[in-house]
Amino acid sequence: WEDMKESSLKGGDVTRDRGRCVCTSVLHRCPGSQPWGQCEPIMRLHPSDQLKLKIMTPNFGVVFDAGSTHTSLFVYRWPADKQNSTGVVSQALACQVKGPGISSYASDPAQAGESLQGCLEEALVIIPQAKHQETPAFLGATAGMRLLSQKNGSQATAIFAAVSQALGRSPLDFRGAELLTGQDEGAFGWITINYVLGRLVQVPGLTGTLVGALDMGGASTQITFVPRGPILDESSQATFRLYGSEHRVYTHSYLCFGHDQMLTRLLAQLVQVGLAVGKGGAAGQPLGLC
Repeated sequence: WEDMKESSLKGGDVTRDRGRCVCTSVLHRCPGSQPWGQCEPIMRLHPSDQLKLKIMTPNFGVVFDAGSTHTSLFVYRWPADKQNSTGVVSQALACQVKGPGISSYASDPAQAGESLQGCLEEALVIIPQAKHQETPAFLGATAGMRLLSQKNGSQATAIFAAVSQALGRSPLDFRGAELLTGQDEGAFGWITINYVLGRLVQVPGLTGTLVGALDMGGASTQITFVPRGPILDESSQATFRLYGSEHRVYTHSYLCFGHDQMLTRLLAQLVQVGLAVGKGGAAGQPLGLC
């Protein structure tokens, strides 16, 4: 390393450490058309410097948010060092899966798994290849799949099996596909908004009290907040520890009160009233929306 000149190092940063030259990244031979994370390494760090590089290299995580109307993939990264036992996370990629939500594939479960491949490939480009096997990946399904599970449990099971098989073939550390409860969905939404606003982690210039969250999706609505008094219904309570502080929130999910389900219920009500009363037209005909 002592004989290397800074001008000869391409693809890595060079710093001076105790009088010797230290390369802070592995050098790669990479054709112009190939993603950097998949390039062939041509130099290795000295063993004494590998630990430093590992500390500097961020960790990654992949989350599929399978909602009622669509599925989104998110890649997150965070440094190895944690703040009060919790990683400080930033978003590296957001990708919307083409097509409807996975609950729409009840008649063709295999297609639910195939629909995820495009965004998964984008995630594999963002994450360095050396990190693939240690990067956890999850899929969480919300109200659309909760409704399908109530209507036809076997179809819901087949969809979960299909997406698990598709994601299990990837080089990532797939941890499973699961159906989130309404309480889980509400609590995760509350964590997200307070994290983004800087209320959970001490960020210079961003201070304030914790906020509540009201989240209306396609098939359900969640409300979550920190109450002033005790929570009487234990099933509506969530407790978790983040960044050295314990939080206790009230959270409740209203299934079928999302915007799509509300519109469906409105149309059904108009049809029933119109057929029963015949108001606004000939007897026996349904009402219009206007």
